[in-house]
Parts: sequence; structure tokens; C-alpha cells
Amino acid sequence: MVSLARLMRKSLIAVITIAVAAAILYRVKLMPVSVSTATVKKGTVIEEVTGTGTLQARVRSSISAKIAGRLVETFVDQNDKVVQGQLMARLDDADLRQSVETAQATLNAADATVERVQADLARAKTVLDQARKDHDRYLALRASKSVSEADLDKSGERLAVAEADLARTEATIIEAERQVLT
Repeated sequence: MVSLARLMRKSLIAVITIAVAAAILYRVKLMPVSVSTATVKKGTVIEEVTGTGTLQARVRSSISAKIAGRLVETFVDQNDKVVQGQLMARLDDADLRQSVETAQATLNAADATVERVQADLARAKTVLDQARKDHDRYLALRASKSVSEADLDKSGERLAVAEADLARTEATIIEAERQVLT
């Protein structure tokens, strides 16, 4: 029985503690606050209020360059009014100009490669045409047994090599033209 009485006493203390905490919480957080109200009327202002303080802009904006670089010249100062599109500063563009010159030199080299390969194509076509004529001539001479089988085979090899050179040159032209485009 002693333990039941002790349990009841602890339960009563816990309930009282919770009730007191709830009352304090209601008083501090949830109880309505009394406010004073006034009716709005049209009239003249009789009083003037002055004070000190700090002004803050309604809209803040951060300004940053799209590219990083060394600032060479500024055209506006702090608190100057600016309009959209107005040049505010100029960055050192020496590195960019050098990059453009390098890209132009690379393009010129690629153009020269295309021209060289086109000359190689003309040469490969001429060599192939001559190899075909020679092979046809050897075929005609072989029919009259004026040329050996070995000479005919060599002429066929030269024709195959000329055809392969033409195909390689055409592939090189495609590669060179892609370099110009990139």
C-alpha cells in the first residue's frame, strides 16, 4: 500500500507541475495582447518627426564581370547614375587578343592544309589515270604475248596502289575540312 500512496503523490505532483507550466505558457505565448487603435481621418499634419538612421536601397544588385581580368579603366564612380548599356569599365583584353591571333593562325594553317591536300588529290587522280592507262596497255600487249605476266602483275599493283592513294587523299581532305570547321 505504501507504494500505491507514493505513486499517487508523484502523479499528483506531475499533474500540478504540468498545469502550472501550461498556465505560464498560455500567459506568455497565447494570451491576447491589448493594443490601442485610432480612427483614420483626413486632416493636416500638425507634428513633424525627425530622427537619424541608415538608409537602405529598396533593390540591391551585385555587379560582376562575365569574364575575369585586370581592370584597365573605369568610367563611373560610386553613387554615379548609370543607364542600361552604359560602359562602366574596361578590362585588359591582351590575353583575349592573343587567343584570337592564335586561333586565326590555327585557321590559316588548317586552310593551308586543305589547299595542300587538294593539290595531293589532283596528283593522286593523275597518277591513278596514268596507272589505268598503263594497265590497259599492258592488258592489250599481254593478249599479243608482248609483255610478261610479271610485268602485267606489276602494272596491276601500281593501279591498286594509285586507287588506295586516291582514297587516302580523299579521306585526308575530309579530315582537313573538319579541322577548318572546328
